[in-house]
Amino acid sequence: SIWIFDLRKQTVTVQMCRLFKTGEFYQSRVNIQPVSLMDIYPTLVELSGFEKPAHLDGHSLLPQIKNPNALTAPVITSYQFTWTEKPFAGHAVRSKNYRYIYYPDIGLEELYDHQSDPNECKNIAYKKENKKIIKSHRKVLLEILPQLQWKLETPEGYKIDPNGNISFLNYNELLEKN
Repeated sequence: SIWIFDLRKQTVTVQMCRLFKTGEFYQSRVNIQPVSLMDIYPTLVELSGFEKPAHLDGHSLLPQIKNPNALTAPVITSYQFTWTEKPFAGHAVRSKNYRYIYYPDIGLEELYDHQSDPNECKNIAYKKENKKIIKSHRKVLLEILPQLQWKLETPEGYKIDPNGNISFLNYNELLEKN
């Protein structure tokens, strides 16, 4: 396997080159769907022919290995930012085409379309046409974090224009707002 860590996205890319199971060989294939690292051990358990222990989190990736077009569930990542004066959390949902991020302490949402913006440069979370996408990704977060709530007001320190473009207020705009 080759492991690639991306600091910007807080993700790890795992490239599993060859897998064997009782004489079967699964050719190397590209599958760009997100998966969790918690899925690797259940995959190895299934490939080895052992019964999956009940306490395991994660799911076997064998369906995706056999058929790269088989869909995977979205993957959730949570992170605690401790380098700030007041630590805050962020939760991300990575689906096949999107990454959705929510920072509950400041009420900021981010949404990136990986088809048109793979480097996550343009936050499209506040555009009206993306409400259904936001709703479906929020639902995924709520399955894991049922206590999570969303703030309806504009995140502090940001402004949203009528077209749904969000930007950080500069120092002078922050002074005017307060």
